[in-house]
Amino acid sequence: MRRRQEAMQLDVSEIKGDMGVVKVDLASMQRRITEVRVDLTGVQKEMNERFTAVDAEISAVRSDVSDLGAKVSTLDSKVSALDSKVSTLDSKVSTLDSKLDRVLDKIGA
Repeated sequence: MRRRQEAMQLDVSEIKGDMGVVKVDLASMQRRITEVRVDLTGVQKEMNERFTAVDAEISAVRSDVSDLGAKVSTLDSKVSALDSKVSTLDSKVSTLDSKLDRVLDKIGA
C-alpha cells in the first residue's frame, strides 16, 4: 500500500510538472495571440487609412472627369457655333464670287 501511495505521489508530481510546462506553453501562446491581435489591429487600421485615401482619390478623379465633361460640352457648343459661322462665311464668299464673276463678265464684255 505504501508503495502504491509513493507511486501515486510520483505520478502526481509528474502530472504537476507536466501541468507547469503546459501553463508555460499556454502563457506563451496567449502572449503570441495578443501580439497577433495587435499586429492585425495595426494592419486593419493601415488598410482603413489606405481605403480612405483611395476613396478620396476616386472622388477627386470623378470630380475632374465631371469638370472635363462640362468643358467638352462647352467646347462642342463653341465648335458648332464656329461651324455655323464658317458656313455663313462660305456662303457669303460664294455670293461675292458670283458677283465678282458677273462684274468681270460685264467689264470684259
